[in-house]
Amino acid sequence: KGQIPEEPQLIYPCNYSGKEDLNDDVLLRRLFDCVAREDEYRSEVEQYVNQAKINKDELLYSYGGLDKSSFAYQKQALIEHGYTQVLEQTQLFPEAGNGWNQLFAYDAVNIWMLLAVIAGTITLVLSEQGNASMILRCSKKGRFHTAFAKSMALLSWVFIVLFLFTATTMLAILFKSGGYSSLTNSIAIFEEYTAIPIALTVGEFLGLTLAVRFLALCAVSVVCACVCIWLRSISLSFATMITAIGIQYVMFLFGQTESIQYLNIVGAMSLSSTLSTFRCASLFGYAIEFLPLLLFCGLAVAIIGSITFQYLFCNIRLSISRRGLLTQVKLTLVTQIELFQSKFTINLTVKRS
Repeated sequence: KGQIPEEPQLIYPCNYSGKEDLNDDVLLRRLFDCVAREDEYRSEVEQYVNQAKINKDELLYSYGGLDKSSFAYQKQALIEHGYTQVLEQTQLFPEAGNGWNQLFAYDAVNIWMLLAVIAGTITLVLSEQGNASMILRCSKKGRFHTAFAKSMALLSWVFIVLFLFTATTMLAILFKSGGYSSLTNSIAIFEEYTAIPIALTVGEFLGLTLAVRFLALCAVSVVCACVCIWLRSISLSFATMITAIGIQYVMFLFGQTESIQYLNIVGAMSLSSTLSTFRCASLFGYAIEFLPLLLFCGLAVAIIGSITFQYLFCNIRLSISRRGLLTQVKLTLVTQIELFQSKFTINLTVKRS
């Protein structure tokens, strides 16, 4: 007596999922959200196009010195053209996107891949002990063939690292999220990729992500190989590469400009962040989008680094020092100074003669 009767709770059935947290009401709401997603997406992208047109007009008529060759105007023109193509090519079908957005957003695995590639590269390049490198000089083209074999081994190691880390990450997300949605749907099915400036399916975005990561890891591997040949010390080479990656990671986290933040190894491997909206850089007065710039720079570093590694491996003795880190740093600096002095003395003698 005197107690307020409790309001009866409405319990929705679970005819489809069989789970209490995914009852019929929740599933219906998700279905309605999926149906409305395409209209919401196209409305937002149309706003990007219209705003770019307005910005172009303001740049031409509101600011006296700007013309169509200016970087600001080119950027707005690229935005208008890019998102117009996205509207024409993107097709969304009603589906609850699941799993893939978590995979693309998980950037912590990139650091572990970089560490694994660096460790494997140092082990493969500096594998000769003592005077073993002198044996390679005894046969014709011995060092060239060995350098080529090591390059193929590095390429294989990069592929293995990328495959293993990606597969294990996908497996973990599979158990956590309960599965993956279709690969054929547009990447724009996920709200965090509404502003992506390229019309891609989930499968195409996955392939692009893996390709960019593979290229970035190849670039890191060949640079690390060249550092190993130059320093000829396992500990010093590892410390140098870790410092370089650490600096780029800090740039990615705290960069003041988009170019500093995303145009580096860590930014390239975090492609979901780099392509989450339209980004471009000024190169000789021209507006260049980040993706082709990253691909060009990564390919250039990989090719030039491979050629440099072949040359250094065939012309530098590879014996490994077992001295301490500080002692090795001192000896490395002394060796480089003596080498410079000898070259300077030879050039001076030739000029006098």
